Amino acid sequence: MLTKTRIEEISAKIISGLGHPIILGSIAALYVNFTQFPQKTALKLSLQLFGLCIIPLISYILFEIRRGNFKDFDVSEQEKRGKLYMVLFVILLIQCFFVFYNDFGWIIISGAITVLLMVAVFLIVNRFLKISLHTSFAFLLATMAIKIEVSLAFTLYLFALLILLSRLILKRHTVPEVAFASLGGLIFGGIFHLITH
Repeated sequence: MLTKTRIEEISAKIISGLGHPIILGSIAALYVNFTQFPQKTALKLSLQLFGLCIIPLISYILFEIRRGNFKDFDVSEQEKRGKLYMVLFVILLIQCFFVFYNDFGWIIISGAITVLLMVAVFLIVNRFLKISLHTSFAFLLATMAIKIEVSLAFTLYLFALLILLSRLILKRHTVPEVAFASLGGLIFGGIFHLITH
């Protein structure tokens, strides 16, 4: 028989898995690409996202897991996150150049720049606090979604709250870590709106 605690833990693992920045970010990008752009542009954007960002990032994390440097895809150890942030920063910098060079439009360029800036700030903050990337990306995407559809943003905010709770239930983060992550996602989402206005 499942206890209440066990059900909470299983639910938290499922929510946390779906809320992983790679998964949630990929789903959000595909949604935006195929609802906001012509099919040819959406396909090109999606292929470059997976080719330049997602596949290299997953490959890097798997490589570090196999070497024994990372325990899992969460990269929960604060001291090992610095290296992940650096790799992510370089990948996102390449992504920014690509979307700018191909002139995919100001909203896509602004989104790429916003994520790059957030990762750069978190790289510095990581020396003092292990920020929940699950939580920050969820709140960032929810805030960015206001630009597309308010009801979608509302749904994403509810999901972001569930992700925040899941990170606490699984003891992957502390209250200050998810609070700062939420605030960071909201602030950088606000920056996105300022630069796209």
